Amino acid sequence: VGLNLESGAAYNNLVNKGASTVSGWIRVVPNSLTASYLAVSLGRAPGPPPRDGFMPLDADPLCVEKLEAIERWVNAGALQ
Repeated sequence: VGLNLESGAAYNNLVNKGASTVSGWIRVVPNSLTASYLAVSLGRAPGPPPRDGFMPLDADPLCVEKLEAIERWVNAGALQ
């Protein structure tokens, strides 16, 4: 909801920030894919299903290569 993912803003809006749609979840928890709501919202980790559907909304699902790249980034510490 109102999430700015533009260059220069995305990192600070994702890493260690509370999820706006689900209470008690963090968008991206460095080194923890299963604790990151981003992974849940992409269908890559267990958790409460997104209320509006899996990401990306109103678009084709991400390819396996992009999903795996996101997983590697989170598990490697979600470095900027």
